[in-house]
Order: sequence, then structure tokens, then C-alpha cells
Amino acid sequence: MLSFSQLCSLCVLLVAVATAAADPALRRKRHLISVDLDDVMTEMLRELKGKDGSDDYDSGYETMGAKKKGSKDKKGRKRAGGDSPKGESKNRDAFMSMSMTLTPTAVPVAPPVAAPSTPVAPPTDDPIDAPTDAPVVAPTDAPVVVQTDAPVVPPTEPSAPPTAPLPAPTEPTAPPCDRETFIFDTLSAITAPELLEDATTPQGMAYDWLLNTESDIDVCTYGSLEQRYAMATLYYSTDGSTWLSNTGWLNGASECTWEFVVCDGDGVLKSLELEQNELSGIITPEFSVLSTLETIKLYNNELRGPLPSLAGFSDLVEIDVEKNQFTGLAFGDLSSLSNLESYLISANALTGSIPDEIGTLTSLKQLWMINNVISGSIPTAIGDAIRLERLYIAENGITGTIPVSMSSLTGLTHLYAQENELTGELPRELFDAVVFEELQLYRNKFQGTLPEFDASALTVYWIEQNDFTGTLPGSLASASVLKNFVVGSNRFIGSIPDIGSPTLKFFDTRFNQLNGSIPSSLFANPDALEAVYLQGNMLTGTVPDFSSASALVDMYLSGNSLVSPLPEVASGSLPALEELLLDSNDFTGTMPPSICTLRNASLSDLWADCAPPAEIECSVPDCCTRCF
Repeated sequence: MLSFSQLCSLCVLLVAVATAAADPALRRKRHLISVDLDDVMTEMLRELKGKDGSDDYDSGYETMGAKKKGSKDKKGRKRAGGDSPKGESKNRDAFMSMSMTLTPTAVPVAPPVAAPSTPVAPPTDDPIDAPTDAPVVAPTDAPVVVQTDAPVVPPTEPSAPPTAPLPAPTEPTAPPCDRETFIFDTLSAITAPELLEDATTPQGMAYDWLLNTESDIDVCTYGSLEQRYAMATLYYSTDGSTWLSNTGWLNGASECTWEFVVCDGDGVLKSLELEQNELSGIITPEFSVLSTLETIKLYNNELRGPLPSLAGFSDLVEIDVEKNQFTGLAFGDLSSLSNLESYLISANALTGSIPDEIGTLTSLKQLWMINNVISGSIPTAIGDAIRLERLYIAENGITGTIPVSMSSLTGLTHLYAQENELTGELPRELFDAVVFEELQLYRNKFQGTLPEFDASALTVYWIEQNDFTGTLPGSLASASVLKNFVVGSNRFIGSIPDIGSPTLKFFDTRFNQLNGSIPSSLFANPDALEAVYLQGNMLTGTVPDFSSASALVDMYLSGNSLVSPLPEVASGSLPALEELLLDSNDFTGTMPPSICTLRNASLSDLWADCAPPAEIECSVPDCCTRCF
């Protein structure tokens, strides 16, 4: 039976033989190996087995040829010769030379190369020179590489490069796309499968259109399938077939060519402008796919349900959904709207309150939410929306005060907060910081006095029906572009400011406690003046000449202490005058005939204290239409 050492030796031999057989380079250089492999194997097996064919083996390489001179073998026969029989030594050395030559090393075998330019002599059957009797390093259980004076395999000359490169590997071919599966799987990531499979839903209609009508579209390569689907869903959910205009919608062309649609150069949707186009129905959640939009205009339609979610609409600059029938919260997720400049939601039935997150909209310039059902107070955080220019929060149920933090809104020019339930005094810090163009605070519960402010750009000053006291701001005299001045139904005292704006159209100080005379500057540049309401004060003096007010329609002077004489009116003047109310004053004498002549033109109402005992004579119905 083979010992462990003998087994190892045999394994080394077999590995060497296998390596030589597998390596073309070694096969070509077989003539360089110390001895013929077949002969070595035969001789090695004979050596291990014993010269007489015995099955008893010595244990290990170290016993081969190492017995003392003249020692006997197991059968008592004396070995011939000295330490190692010559034949045994030759075979052993040949085996060692062969095994060390073929034992694998850590150095990788060079890859196959083309045949060298210098031919290599073919191997012969003649053995190479036998190794000498110089001792060699005995092998151990693990093969080692013995450094020799010269390489066993002589170097060859550099090989020539291959005559032709190997062909490059080809990319695997993608399996063909199944149209129905691809569409369904893609859309199922957006819409619940049961809605896609329901042909009565807008989603199901859009899915059916993509699947069965859009047969010319290669859905597997179409880059905006989700966008196309979302727009088709919008069409079906808002009854697109009844729009005033729907040119191009749901045809075979790119959705970027459809009417009211604008895309960028890459086919990405940027603008959707469907205002005043008779859309009716709801905006489905699939609208959220269109998050690349910069402009959304759905103004003046018949849309209902909740507002579309704007989560993820980071490019959005403007949304206008005014004059629809939207319900639900007025403000949703605002976290993505860093570029939003206009948020217009007026004239709907939206609820909720203005969130603190409104302050995060640092690009916001216009916030319009008039005529909804929004409650709560104006948050202090609104002062962080530092670019805000127009704040329209009128006709809601907003309570509380105007926060002082709004003084940070130095670009604010328009504030509409009328018809709410706001209270308290107007913050002077706000009026010191901003230059208003339009200020509308009427029909609230404000108190206190009005702060002075820069009125040089003021066009509208409308604060009627509050509980303001004190005098009217003297700075109003600098309101050179003022159009509408409405401060009625408060508790103001003092005189009327000397306002002589050539653009003045509407002047109303009714039902206060103002005294003094009517300023003549009111009619100094009267081309635009249409209405003057001064009734219910304590004004005195005479009425200044107003005959040059060619656009004047209404002039109410009732309930004061004005006295005669009334001014004469030049023929042909006041062609637009319809109402002249002079009752409840201290006029005496007779109504000037030139005023009575106006009844032949457009004057339909002329009131005076002409009832018996008459304070002023005025015939009815030839001149006056009503006597008090």
C-alpha cells in the first residue's frame, strides 16, 4: 500500500503531466524537459514498487537511495554498489528535474501567442543530457521551485502580433416589448389598476385610448408616456369634447402640439393655459404627473372638487384657478414651491386658513384668495414672504389683526383685506415701510386713528364701514394720482383733505362727523370725476362751482348745513349728471333755473327741501323730483 509521501510524489507527477498537456506552450517545448514523461512515469512506478516487483514500498523520498552501503533489502539481498544504485540515481534525478521544471509557480503562465518568427526544432525521442551526480534539494510534501543557473526553458524571441483582431463582443438583443403589458405596468405605477380597467373612469378612457387608438406610438421608446397619459386623463375628466376649443387634443401628434400646451425643446410640459374654455368636472390625482409645469391657468371654468396637489411642482411659477367651483383646502403642500410667484385661487368655495408655511414662499409676489370661505388669522410668518407685492385676502372670514411683521414686506403695493372680521389698529410700522398703490380695508372692525403715510403712488384708498376715529391723514393732499377715495361710515372729524388729483374718479366721505367747507380743489381738475358722496356730515358754507365736471354722474350733498346760493350751471354742462341730492341742508330762495334745465338732459333725481313750508322753491315735477 502506498505511503503518504509516495502518494504526494505521485500527485506532483500527475499535476506536472496535466499542466504540460493543457499548456500549448509546454507541449511545443516538450523536447526541453529533462526526460520523456512516459518513461519517467514508468521508471518512477518501478522505483516505488521495487526492482523485483514487490508491493512493499519504502516510506518517502528521503529513503530512496539513502540506505547504507551494503545494506540488505527486506529479502536479505545486498544492494549492489554504493549509497545509491546508478540506475536508481539517474531515474530519481530525472524525475526531480522533470517535476521541478513542470511544477506550477505563483507566476502566471503567459497567454498563447502566435508562432515565433524563428522556428523551434520539433521534439525528438532522444533524451537530453542526463543530470549529473551533484546533489539536488530533496522534495518536500509541498512542491518548491529550485533556482537553477540557467532557465530550463530558453527564452524565445518576441512573438509577432496577431494578424487580425478578434471581433468585438456584441450587445445582447433586448427582448421585444409587449405593448399592452408595457402600458399597463407603466400606468399602474400612477393609477390603481382597477381604475385603469374601468372604462367608465377618466383613467380607464385614457388607458383605452393609449392602448387601442394610439397604435402608431411606439410606447416602448416614447419618452413621455406618463405625461401623455396624464393629459389625456385631464381631457376626459373635464369633458374635453365640450370645450370651446380642443384643437389637436388626442390626435396622433405629440402632446406638445396640442392647443393651449407649451413644452420645452425636450418635449417636457411647461405651460397649460385652459382659462375660459368651459372645462367642467374634476382634476384627478394623475395631474401630479405634470410636475414640470411652470404655468397653470384654469381661470373662469366650471371645475369642482379639490384643488390639484402641487407637491413636487418645484418649477411652478404661476397657478390661476380663479372663478371655478373648487372646494376643500385652499392651501395644500407648499414645500416644493420655491419658485412660485403667483398663487391665484379667488372666487371659489375653498376653506381652511393661511398656513405658517406661506412664509417659506420667498419668491411669492401675488397671493389672491378673494371670495372664499377661508378663516383664521393672518400668520406672523407672512412677513417672511419678503417679495410679496399683492396680498388679496378679501371677502373671507379672517379674524385678528394685521401683524406688525408685515412691515418686512417693503415691496407690498396692494393690500385687499375688505369684508372680513379684522380688528385692532393699523400698524404704523407697516405704513412707514411701504408705499401703497391700493389699500382696501372696508367692512371690517378696525379701530383707532389712521397713520400718516407716503401717498404719492396711491390710487385707491378704500376704508369705509369700520370704526376709525380722528382726522383724515394730511398726507392725502400729496395723492396726485388718486382715483378712488372712500372713507365713509366711520367716525372721522375735522375737515376734508385738500385733494386735487386730476385722476380722481370716486370721492366718498359720507356719514362721518366732518366739518368745514367743501374744498374747491375737488373740482379743479374734474375731467375724470364721476361721483361725489358727502352726505351725512356737518359741512358748512356754499357749494363750489362744479359745472365743469363733465363726467359727473352722482353728487350727494344731503344731511349737511350747506347754504345758498347754489351755483348756476352753464348751458350744455354736466351732460352725464343723473342724481343731484340737496335735501336736509339750509338752502333758501329758488332753485336756479339752469339746474332745473338739466332735467331736460340726463338728470333723473333732484331732491330739495321744497315741501311746505318750503325752504327753497322748486316745482315738482318740472324741476325737483322729490321734496322734503
